[in-house]
Amino acid sequence: MTTIAQLIGWDPLTQTAQDTTAALESVKPDDYPLYAPDANALGTDIRSAYADALATKEHAEHIQDCAFLERASDFVQLHDQVEASTQLLDELSSFLSTFQRDLYAVSNHISDLQGRSKTIEARLEARKAVERLLHPFVASITIPPSLISTITESDINSAFIAAVYDLDARLGAIRGGARVESRRALDDVAEGLRVTAAAKILPHLVSLLKPYTVSITPSLPSLHTRLLALKPLFDFLRRHAARQAHEFQKAYVQTVRWYLETAFRRYVRALEKIRTSSTSQQQQSSEPIGTVNAGVDASLALLQQRRSAQQQSQARSRSQHPNDARSSATTVALDHARIDGPNVIQAHQANDRNFHPSPEELFRSCALVLASNAASEYAFISAFFGQHSTLEVGSTSANSQFDGMRRRSSASASASASVLGSAIRERERSVDVDSDGGQTVGAPRQTAAASAAATPGLRRMASSVSGTTSLHSRAVQEEKVQRVVVDGLWKQVMEPALEYTRNFINALLDPVPPSTISLLAMVRLNDSLLTDLASTTTAPDTDSLTPSHTPVSDNSDGGGGGGSLPPCPALEPHLLAVRMQLLPILSKLMSAHVDSLRRINGSPVSLSSGGGGGGGGVGGMFARATGAVVGGAAGGGGSVKDSVVKVVIGRYAELFTAAVALWSNIEEPAASGGAADEDAEEAARRAKPVDGDDEMAFASLLRIRQEVDKLLAFQASKQADPAKRRTFMVAHCQELLHDLSAGHSSHPRTQAEVAHYRELARKAGP
Repeated sequence: MTTIAQLIGWDPLTQTAQDTTAALESVKPDDYPLYAPDANALGTDIRSAYADALATKEHAEHIQDCAFLERASDFVQLHDQVEASTQLLDELSSFLSTFQRDLYAVSNHISDLQGRSKTIEARLEARKAVERLLHPFVASITIPPSLISTITESDINSAFIAAVYDLDARLGAIRGGARVESRRALDDVAEGLRVTAAAKILPHLVSLLKPYTVSITPSLPSLHTRLLALKPLFDFLRRHAARQAHEFQKAYVQTVRWYLETAFRRYVRALEKIRTSSTSQQQQSSEPIGTVNAGVDASLALLQQRRSAQQQSQARSRSQHPNDARSSATTVALDHARIDGPNVIQAHQANDRNFHPSPEELFRSCALVLASNAASEYAFISAFFGQHSTLEVGSTSANSQFDGMRRRSSASASASASVLGSAIRERERSVDVDSDGGQTVGAPRQTAAASAAATPGLRRMASSVSGTTSLHSRAVQEEKVQRVVVDGLWKQVMEPALEYTRNFINALLDPVPPSTISLLAMVRLNDSLLTDLASTTTAPDTDSLTPSHTPVSDNSDGGGGGGSLPPCPALEPHLLAVRMQLLPILSKLMSAHVDSLRRINGSPVSLSSGGGGGGGGVGGMFARATGAVVGGAAGGGGSVKDSVVKVVIGRYAELFTAAVALWSNIEEPAASGGAADEDAEEAARRAKPVDGDDEMAFASLLRIRQEVDKLLAFQASKQADPAKRRTFMVAHCQELLHDLSAGHSSHPRTQAEVAHYRELARKAGP
């Protein structure tokens, strides 16, 4: 409700006069009684209060007007400023409108640029993808100036070899690319570099062979080492200049063939000179066991000398080999039956008149020098001429994709084969049902129709399987061709050396073969060489091209064996031929021993073995060559003395001990405590004789033992007194036991032999 103050035009809050018109208009006549208390509170009438309020109001307005008038200039100035600001705002509004239109145009332009940018980015990605595919090919066919200058101007060194690697890769890429018109200039440059490189490589390789065409003083392994370092150059010729590669291969074969032929001719000539000077000692030591020289005392003295040497040998070697006690002859034979034995004979030792080696030492020297050079040459030819090129050409993306497809096809070959087999079996069953009397026609024909529809797919799967098989067969065929090439080159190089070796072995075995112990050592050494060189199919290692035995030459030191020889399967026919030459002679010698004992133990001698009165066969040949006498006529033995029997049993014990030592000599390292398990297994494998040669030797020794037993019984039967007969048997059995126990007493064969003569002595005793 309107207050009385408002009715009179007074605002109590602000203490100022107000317009009453609006307040009065809102007052209704019915409300007048309500204002009576307020009007009474004024203390005067309403008109006076109104007049006062009006005067107050006018006074306040006058004060305000004065105040406004005093600041009129300020208001005018403010008005001008407001007008200027308004004009400025209008101009700014116009500028902002123009800017907005320009900004909208720029925004549209930016959107257009963004679209063009996306298009350009997509093109860039496509270009990058193409560049990733083209870059390897472009880089592979691009010939830099540095490569051209290295090939055309520099000498052959490590930088030239690296440049040949690079050139070979680029030539392969250029030849494998598409033939387009723009590549004609590139092909001309590449062909010129190829011709230049081949023209520099061939004379350099041939120049390395020139010192070996006029002298055998240079070392052949040094040539191998230098050529292996230059193998990338020969691989380059083989890939890009086949005629020059063939010329160098031919030059190498002719040079090394002449080198080895000259060296082996000189070395075998020296060995032949040494052999002829030792013929008398060989003939004296190669008489059969039952053929005793006219000087029986000399034979007994020789046995005593060997026993003394046996005791000295036992004292020297007991610390190293407790079970190894051999006579001097056995020691020499055993040492020269191993590959890693003493040093081979030097060519200059032929001038030493006091040097008389045993036949097995001559055989070992010739065999090891041949094996060393043959294995070294085979390893080099396999590594240099036989192996594929060591140059690697980077494959293009197409080749990589083809390799991936080939790997995927080979991985799914087995699955394809199984699906193909099941489909074929289903087709066969459908055909069988269709042809079975026409009972059920619908379903089989549908199956046959489905199989016929699937036939193209089956054929594709079959071609995939056959392709995988053809790849494997092609690899096997290439390996066989490589083996044939290597063997052919090796035979051309080693043919003169093999011929000289065969001639020397023939001269060593004919007309008078060496002693049985020497022959056993030769057989054992040949078996070891056959096992080490020819009984392996492992590819030769290029790091082991230089063997332990130096090739023969005038400045060769002929070092002994310390390391294993690299494999040489091509030498197997020669070693087998030598084995087939030694074994019949060994068999004849064993038969000669048996026949010589039969002549003196009262047994009949078979005419087929040369035991007749004419003295034919090997035994008669020994008798005629050495001037030896036997104990009596064939089947007689009446003039045999006890001293002859003593010589015979001493020879038999020496022969048996030597045989046991020879056939168990490689088992000793395997039994040592310091050897590893795998080394022991390898030594046991190598110690295994070839095709039971030990069984043949000990079977012949068993025949000799039977004849020795008959000789002891026959000689004891000449004693009339039974006591003297028993004393004779026990004494000779004890002597045999003593000689046998001095050898490999722990060997099973020695123990069996000792047990036999102990039993024989027990039966002859009281």
